[in-house]
Amino acid sequence: MHVKRTFHPVGQGAFYSEDIVFDNGKSYCVVYDCGSKSTGFSLENYITKTFEKVKIIDILFISHLHADHINGINALKRHCHIRSVVMPFIKEQDKIMLKFANLQDVNRQQAGDFDFDMLIDNPIKFFNDSKGERTRIIRVANMPSADVRDDKQKETKQKKSSYRSLNTMLKSKYKTSILRPNQKLLLGKESWIYILINHRQEERIQQFKDALRNNNLVLPQNITIDFYTNNEAILRKIYEAVDGDLNSNSLIVYSGQDSCCYDKGSCLYTGDADFKRNGLIDQVNYTLSDCKHKINVVQVPHHGSRNSWKDDIMNLNPECENYVISHGIANRYGHPACEVLQALQSKGKQVTEKPESIYIQVLSI
Repeated sequence: MHVKRTFHPVGQGAFYSEDIVFDNGKSYCVVYDCGSKSTGFSLENYITKTFEKVKIIDILFISHLHADHINGINALKRHCHIRSVVMPFIKEQDKIMLKFANLQDVNRQQAGDFDFDMLIDNPIKFFNDSKGERTRIIRVANMPSADVRDDKQKETKQKKSSYRSLNTMLKSKYKTSILRPNQKLLLGKESWIYILINHRQEERIQQFKDALRNNNLVLPQNITIDFYTNNEAILRKIYEAVDGDLNSNSLIVYSGQDSCCYDKGSCLYTGDADFKRNGLIDQVNYTLSDCKHKINVVQVPHHGSRNSWKDDIMNLNPECENYVISHGIANRYGHPACEVLQALQSKGKQVTEKPESIYIQVLSI
C-alpha cells in the first residue's frame, strides 16, 4: 500500500491530508482540520489548487471548533464532497464557551463569513445542504480517565475495544453516529485504522466561568456581537487572564496500521490538545500502548505553544524523528515557543504559509 501524508502550508492554522491506496486498488482521502488565521493568505484558493473539483473526501476529522482549525471548511465542502465528518462530542454547557471563544478570536468584520454557531449546534444541518449529498456525522465520546497502574482494569478495557467500519457506518440510515472510547475506526476491510482520543479539558473552562461570576457576568445562550461589544473590555480582560484558550475538547487521532502489522508509518495528530493537563500523556500512552512504537511523525500540539507542550510526548516513540509544527510566520501568540524548539532541535519541522515549507511524507508499506 502507498500513503501520501501532507502537512499543508497554511500559516497560523491546521490543514493536513492523507491519500491512501491499498494493494487491491481501493483509495481513500482523509483530511484533519481545515483552517487558517494568517492574514493575506487565501485558504480557499489553496484548497481549489490542491484538490480537483468534486474530490471525494472520505473522512474529515475536526479536532476542535476554533476558527484557525475550521474556518476553511466552507470552502472545502463547496469544492469537494465530504462523505463523513468525525468530531468530538461537545457537551451542551461547553458550546456557549466555544461560541464566545470564536467571537473573541475572529475579526468582527469577518464574523459573518462562517456560521460557527450552526457548526457547533447542528453539524448535520451545516454539512448537509440542498445538493442532496449526504454527509455522515460521527461524534467521538469523551474518553474517561484511565488508571494506567491498574493492570487488571486495563486488561478488561482492552477486551472491550472494538472496530467500526467506515463503510458500514456510511450505509446506515441514520445521519449521525457515536463512537465509544476504545473503538477503532477501520477503513473498509483494510488494515488501516484510526484510534480516537477525545479527552475533555475542564480546568480552563472552569477558570473562565469563575472569573465571569466574580465580575457578575453571565454569557447568554446566543452570544451576539452587540453583547460582546457592550462588554468587550471586561470580557477581553477575563479571556486573556485564562491560562491558555477555552478549548474543552481536542480530538487526538492516531492514523496507521493495526497492531498486527509491524511496519512503521503511523502519525499522531494532536490538534490543540493540552498535554500539561489532566494526565493526558498517560491517557495517550495507555490507549496507544499496542501501536505507539509505529509512530514516525507527530503533529506538535497547539502550534508549538508552551502551554500545551510536554517533553514526555517524545517518549511515546523515542525513535520518532519528525515533529511538525504548523504556525504563522508573524503570529501574535509567540508560536512556536523557544523551549519547544529547543526540546525538538533537528526533529522539528516548521510548516508556515510559505509554499516551500510544505511537509510531505510518502510511504510504501
